[in-house]
Amino acid sequence: MKSKISEYRHTIKTGMFILTTLFIVQVVYPQASGRADSASLAAGHTGTISAMVYDPVRNYILSAGMDGFLGIWNARNNSAIDRFQVSPYAIRSMILRPGKSQVALVESDGVGVYRISTWDYGLKQNVFTLRFRDPITFINYSAAGNFLIVARNARSGVVFIHSETGEVLDSPPNQTGTISFAATGRSERTMMSYANSGQIIYWALDTGQAIQNSMAPANLSSPILFGNNRYLCGINSNGLVILDAVTGKEIARDHHVARGKLFPVSSSDLLEFMYLGTMDNSANRGHITLTHYTITTHGTLDGKNRSTFSAMPLISSGVTAAAGAVALGTVDGGIWLFGVNDREPQAMNRVKLTHISSAAISGDSLAFITEDRRLSILPLDYRALRDRDTITLEDGRGNTQISGDSVMGAGTSGRFLLWQADNTRSYPILITGAGTLERQDIILGRLALRHPLRSVSLLGNQTLFLDSAGNITLLSTETGIGKFTYAANDPLDVSFLDNENIIIGYADLSQTSPFLVVNTVTEETVPFIYPSTVGAKLYRSSDGTVYGGVVEGSSDSATTALLLLDLENPSASTRLVEYQGEDTTFIIAKSGRSVASTIGGNGSTLHSNRGFIPFERSPSLPVNLIGSEMYFIILGRDGSVSWHNPVTGSLLARLRLLETEWILEAADRRQLRGPLQKN
Repeated sequence: MKSKISEYRHTIKTGMFILTTLFIVQVVYPQASGRADSASLAAGHTGTISAMVYDPVRNYILSAGMDGFLGIWNARNNSAIDRFQVSPYAIRSMILRPGKSQVALVESDGVGVYRISTWDYGLKQNVFTLRFRDPITFINYSAAGNFLIVARNARSGVVFIHSETGEVLDSPPNQTGTISFAATGRSERTMMSYANSGQIIYWALDTGQAIQNSMAPANLSSPILFGNNRYLCGINSNGLVILDAVTGKEIARDHHVARGKLFPVSSSDLLEFMYLGTMDNSANRGHITLTHYTITTHGTLDGKNRSTFSAMPLISSGVTAAAGAVALGTVDGGIWLFGVNDREPQAMNRVKLTHISSAAISGDSLAFITEDRRLSILPLDYRALRDRDTITLEDGRGNTQISGDSVMGAGTSGRFLLWQADNTRSYPILITGAGTLERQDIILGRLALRHPLRSVSLLGNQTLFLDSAGNITLLSTETGIGKFTYAANDPLDVSFLDNENIIIGYADLSQTSPFLVVNTVTEETVPFIYPSTVGAKLYRSSDGTVYGGVVEGSSDSATTALLLLDLENPSASTRLVEYQGEDTTFIIAKSGRSVASTIGGNGSTLHSNRGFIPFERSPSLPVNLIGSEMYFIILGRDGSVSWHNPVTGSLLARLRLLETEWILEAADRRQLRGPLQKN
């Protein structure tokens, strides 16, 4: 009998094209570029490493992070060699498929999205992705890697999933208890499961019948099998305990172990394992202990080697044995290697990058702000960059965000606004004549800042501000004087329609007007009547076309739609895309005749009468998607900027900033680099 996962429907529609998937979402991500990346310059993770595995065939350490990235580290030369984003959500756990360059990942936003995805990390290609209704508490491959074993919170037993297709397979019926550990024998004919209640059951998988049932101590954390599946080891309130994996009988115990993580040294066949203990109190922070345990021939537990290290960075839950050493992940995204015989710890090499955190385009210029609040203005056309050119990062004067005037077309100098979303201490700065000798920086000091800004739009000589309290302000950039203010009821987005009218998106419980049109001269308000609950997103292209994102239905059965708004007849607005699920943060952009969005959260997609065209992926998912006359520009979560063909979505070039130099890689395999100068 097949177990049901989430009854989940995913529908996307453009014109007459409809794609529907029932019960299980199987998403095939765009394959990353197969071109050789001669300067991977892997930088580790941004934030905590949540899980690690060791691939002994390829001698790689694989790390998964709360940033949604998968990192690849070479244990032989002690350095990071690559990383790419596999999820828009945090990765909670990871397991390596035996004998394959594939990993299975548990992803979650921590609120209501729970997914399992499998990836061929060598090809950077997704195998399948499944969405579940309940949090996933445990995942493991069968011994030969033919199927996945998955346990869920508040659900009894486990489900089996085919490793290649994502199909839900027959699993033993009548399973009881919440399973915290399960593994098959080498032949995959039997399976052992351990429940939180302490129940150990052996199953005959060909018949689905329980063939052995015993009780062991309950609530073991970090359970592992070792000694050719002879011993089960875990930690509870009475310390570390070794059990006979068949009978549940206690073999040995170490009462001095309070909490930590257990893992096999290299192979579960050996009569040994490792224990990692960390101290979280302020007095011992950065203090860790590694203990190498063995089971002697007399059946006793021997902690034969205990190493203590202090003044360490904070260690995360990511840990694995690798090539005769132990690899530990840190909360700052790095990995440390420890020898099992008192070898001093050593941090694996990773490159320090300068992350771009905000970007905008206007006229012939591309401007961006880095994470350390520095500003740079470059030619919009990446082909204007030359090898050994110097890219200057100037003082961004405390600003974290940048917006551009999209009306400034090709052949004109850019107009940008620097602003920040953190507090009200800095006034926005208007930059005119960007990229030219006539550049001027004007502080908009007359803007009354009582609350942090949420969004900013530029249109000609006017600027539209939305703050965190819902106040909307229209300011003249010529005089610096406020022309119009409006207190909206919990607005989600706001955009110009033209020089006199703006449009506001908000939640409408009556489900009749997700948008409100306001005339800034007469102050007349006109509801945009359309049957949706939420007006989540707004976008005005350089040609004046306006697009909106709406959410319909309840939270359990929500649909998100991308609309081409008909301002004269709202009910006639064209539905370009539908996504079964709630997505209020997706991005909309237009380049030429091509419209693109990030709806669904798995990357950028072109929407046209030719159907859906996924963008060729750079190593990360987009933070921002920007349209110009020549290109789509993507700001990635790895802090890079990439240029894409507006018709095909293909990757044309990618710019990354290191600590002291920049690197641009083009589709024709050219690589340019030059100095990065910080003023």
